[in-house]
Amino acid sequence: MAVQFGIFEVNEEGIKVEMPNNLSYKINKNSVFEVQSYKERFVWHWPLMMMTKPWVSEPDLMHFNTAFFFALDYFSEEDSVKNVVSTYRTLLIQKWLLNNKNCVGADCLDDLQQVFEQRPEYQKKI
Repeated sequence: MAVQFGIFEVNEEGIKVEMPNNLSYKINKNSVFEVQSYKERFVWHWPLMMMTKPWVSEPDLMHFNTAFFFALDYFSEEDSVKNVVSTYRTLLIQKWLLNNKNCVGADCLDDLQQVFEQRPEYQKKI
């Protein structure tokens, strides 16, 4: 089975995107559940990592979020980490990064790293 959300497809292997410029990007189904620690809680890794991709537009990001949360249910297992991960905080950080989109690629990775290092100037904003 494959389900399409904008440029993103969820299939038996995970989430993938193939763009006209031959760019291909895949998130293996075993990697979908990756998390990061933030303020003593866990947040989803991939919705934040997508912010570092210069080829992801705001509409693409909304399609990715839909594909990602669909994939969480599609690939979920009984011992899933979903109950301890804050979707709210994940989307809040993502929204902050989107609103401060002067960052792309490595610059955005720096911003994301500073968020996770919990620097005071970022803590006030998120």
